[in-house]
Amino acid sequence: MPPFSTLFGISALAITVLLLLIGRWISPKNYALAVFVDRYNRISLTRLQIVVWTIVILSAYVAASFTTGSADLTIPSEIWALLGITVGGSAGAVIVQSNRDIDEPPTEVTARVAARGGSGDSNVGRSHKAGRPRWSQLFTGEEVGDFHTVDISKVQMFFFTAAAVVAYVQVLLANDWSEPAFPVLSSGMVTLIGISHAGYLTVAATPTSADKADPASDTITRTDAPAPAPAPEPAPEPAPAPEPAPGG
Repeated sequence: MPPFSTLFGISALAITVLLLLIGRWISPKNYALAVFVDRYNRISLTRLQIVVWTIVILSAYVAASFTTGSADLTIPSEIWALLGITVGGSAGAVIVQSNRDIDEPPTEVTARVAARGGSGDSNVGRSHKAGRPRWSQLFTGEEVGDFHTVDISKVQMFFFTAAAVVAYVQVLLANDWSEPAFPVLSSGMVTLIGISHAGYLTVAATPTSADKADPASDTITRTDAPAPAPAPEPAPEPAPAPEPAPGG
């Protein structure tokens, strides 16, 4: 029987290929990475998290089943909590986006987003349907007001997730699998993932649709800011002097 590491790698590769084939099959543009794309034609960080953790946990389950000779594996509660946080965060993101997707954004903001490769007839920024999503959208805002700015909460959640995935894969590979049980995931790491999801949803729920772009500059101003004072009207021109009478 091959070692756990070999079985884990084969399983992860097979599941990844299967997911890419599903995305290519379902996507109207035959886009293999469609499994990561949300309904706004954007690469979704929460979708990426669900896919990555699904590959890791399912691959480990298949490999451990062959290694231990038992499919009755004990999975620690920390792993269930992590999966619950990931799925719950994705569901929360969908709810937040749906709530912001009601009103149309300011015309100036829509024009600015379109000029930079996006489009949107709602407050949620999205990629042009004619183009493909970009990986940079993992780190940018989701509303038209911050569509092209870095969302620090998403950056934090990405690196926390990457660190948790790498750390747990190392634990899986180092485990001797003498018993049919998954190794315990650090509760501190689960807490960090939960905090990062809470921060992301808090930032995502904060509306920026009141932002308007100045088409003549690269700045964004608030619509609720006081309007500038009107320029004074020019003084009327003086009346012309009367002409002298003829023959004085």
